[in-house]
Amino acid sequence: MAAIPYIYITLLGLAIGSFLNVCIYRLPEGKSIVRPRSACPGCGHLIGALDNVPVFSFLFLRGKCRHCGMRIDLQYPLVEIMCPLILIVIYRQFGLSLEFFGYGLFALALLVIFFTDLDKRMIPDRVTFPGIVLGLVFRALSRDVVSGLAGAALGFGLLLFVAWFGKMLFRKEAMGGGDIKLAAMLGAFLGWKLLLVGLFLAFVVGAFIGGVFLLVRGRDRGSEIAFGPFIAAGAMASLFWGADILALYLRFVWL
Repeated sequence: MAAIPYIYITLLGLAIGSFLNVCIYRLPEGKSIVRPRSACPGCGHLIGALDNVPVFSFLFLRGKCRHCGMRIDLQYPLVEIMCPLILIVIYRQFGLSLEFFGYGLFALALLVIFFTDLDKRMIPDRVTFPGIVLGLVFRALSRDVVSGLAGAALGFGLLLFVAWFGKMLFRKEAMGGGDIKLAAMLGAFLGWKLLLVGLFLAFVVGAFIGGVFLLVRGRDRGSEIAFGPFIAAGAMASLFWGADILALYLRFVWL
């Protein structure tokens, strides 16, 4: 009996993961995520129901289109696997509660943002704007709307300042508008305290990875990398461990 919730979450997560792949592919291009039906980008054949089963169809077709043999991007099964795994972790931490549904929506939005920015260098407004609203609604239902409002304002303001300061310092865009709106979404869902932890982790890891890329690829060979995935990863880390990180920091500060 204890395994039943995990089975339901896994099946639901696989189905949602398949839908998220549609969002990741279509949102950066401004297309509808509802119509038309999914088709192979190579030959244009509509994808049948048997070829659209999350993960299993990829394995059965050996990662290729049934009709033209075009390779299917590994991202598709990866997202479909990650989605139920993330939901299970959230369920284990919060149980079947308001937090499970609120943070579940938050994590799914971050998953879409992670891959769209990684691949297309774009964070869709169609994810962040509704995300800010849903985050504030979630905070209101949790009776903590003030923290959500403060977090959204702080996230927007902090990254807006970073964008302005970076442009003044480097004479070019240092932070995209999508990153700024994403930070506001983080603050709306997490509140201002966990927002700061998430952004701190994002900047630390982003600076390290960026330094490695700069050394390996050089300044003149496309060394710029998307920052959205680091913000998304920092937010997820803050969601699960942010309170512990903050408590540890305060303990050292007050020693």
